[in-house]
Amino acid sequence: MKPHFFISMFPSSEYSQYGQLVELEGREYLLLRWSDIRKMVPLLVDYVEKNYSPTKYIGVLRGGCTLTHLITDYTDNHNMRAIRAELWDRIEGRMPNSSDLRITQGLSNESLENDDVLIVEEVADTGITLEGIRLEISPRKPRNCKTATFYKKSHSRFTPDFYLFDIPGKIWIGFPWELYEITADALKELLRIGYDKQEARSIIAGNFEYLFDGLSGDDVINRADELLERSSIPKASSP
Repeated sequence: MKPHFFISMFPSSEYSQYGQLVELEGREYLLLRWSDIRKMVPLLVDYVEKNYSPTKYIGVLRGGCTLTHLITDYTDNHNMRAIRAELWDRIEGRMPNSSDLRITQGLSNESLENDDVLIVEEVADTGITLEGIRLEISPRKPRNCKTATFYKKSHSRFTPDFYLFDIPGKIWIGFPWELYEITADALKELLRIGYDKQEARSIIAGNFEYLFDGLSGDDVINRADELLERSSIPKASSP
């Protein structure tokens, strides 16, 4: 396989040119709308295609598959597969490592020997997922295997081959496909630090309007609150 060259497309100071930065009680969020995503997809694709010609895309469930779908729509290359990996944030008080990664939905038994594969995820957070999936795919002997994301967090142990922005590890990214999850997580955090529910709802309504993108803030927060009470929201990864 060819050597990897890691170059981000833009300087880290420009990561907020798409989306809106907000702060809620010491926690910083970069909130994104679908319109921001639609603007960033061509940037990522053009960057990749100047250096690489993927024949097959592999999206990392969940968000990476959403991004991969948008990429394949833009490129008209619909040769897309999905893979799911689960990573536990902290085990016995320590930070996660590659041994904590589990591939819970793999690929079929198809050969990748004649493929130039691009693994897609929306953000390299710890980097363990991308690193682990690339290792998982390696025995299938693809002709080439590279990785692409929108963002690389400063604490990521893995550097994607293609990414648009470096972003500080402390920033929580609110993607539009995680609208209710990120809202519920913010509500949970405000309740944890001592706000009553009405205060917490008011703070979120006043700060997440950009993310809601024309939707009723009350409706979004009501649904997020319902999901939180049912404990249906997966624990978000720490930045």
